Amino acid sequence: MKRTLAALGLLLLLLGTCTRHTPKIEPIEDVLKLAYMDLPQSGIIHIALEKGFFTAEGLTVKALPFAFGKLALASVSRGEADLSISPETPIVFSILAGENLGIAAVIGTWDKNTVIIANKASGVQKPSDLVGKTIGVTRGTTGEYFLETFLLVRGIKLDSVKIVDMQPAMMLEALLSDQIAAAATWTPIHFDISERLAEQALIFFGDDFYTEHLVISGTLTYMKKNPGAMKAFIRAIIRAEDFMKEYPDEAVVIIAEHSNLSRSSVRATLELLRGRVSLDQSLLLQLEDETRWALRLPIYAGQSMPNWLNYLHMDALDSVAPDRVRVIR
Repeated sequence: MKRTLAALGLLLLLLGTCTRHTPKIEPIEDVLKLAYMDLPQSGIIHIALEKGFFTAEGLTVKALPFAFGKLALASVSRGEADLSISPETPIVFSILAGENLGIAAVIGTWDKNTVIIANKASGVQKPSDLVGKTIGVTRGTTGEYFLETFLLVRGIKLDSVKIVDMQPAMMLEALLSDQIAAAATWTPIHFDISERLAEQALIFFGDDFYTEHLVISGTLTYMKKNPGAMKAFIRAIIRAEDFMKEYPDEAVVIIAEHSNLSRSSVRATLELLRGRVSLDQSLLLQLEDETRWALRLPIYAGQSMPNWLNYLHMDALDSVAPDRVRVIR
């Protein structure tokens, strides 16, 4: 009997110790409105929502899906969302336009997401064949930066091609009807175009000059005023990142259901993505490269290079996972 009581006492002591040392998750009162791309690129968000990682961190997230990153970021600028998921290029345009935005983290990088896809039937067999051709692109996106940089790197003068502003959903029909000879766009859109064009599809990559960053951004005011929500958000997406690495097949199923795409398309997209929640020096270098490119545009005449360190909100990630922050300050 004494032994039983002693064992019971030890068990209660251990349980009490565990309880005292288990951090209590305090619910965060305000709802975080998140604008994101309804594409596999935002898979980490699909996982965090589906597996309840935001809720587990005391955070209620209202998810606002958009067709691509520029539109998601615009909802933050309009005050309709608190945070957004987008590539870095729309951030550059927004900062140069004077908006009070900042970047809290990168969720992944890749070198072959944005491409130029051409229709061979239009007479394009190599990059130099683009001279004299019409190329579709969505202005204000990574597509625009990629296209103009591709032309520069490949020795093609910008004024030797005709560039037309076009929504991604219109590019396939424009290629099929010979309105354009090529389009600058991203996955999984160029997967669909390639499938339809079949043997007439020709893809030009730019992995020798461009690394795209998918970033979490919001107004600096919101991020500074809501440190609890920001830390909870970062913890949740790191849990989602870990889940994607440990259970890749289940992750593909979840993301395919959320993005309404085939599992094969989702898998092909994710294979190109180096998913890791981080902030490092490569982001700063890319932002500076894109700013130099953007400053050549007449609309930004007279402006100078911003100090991009002032637009990195490192507090949340630095607090949650300091080993993931590698920025020279």
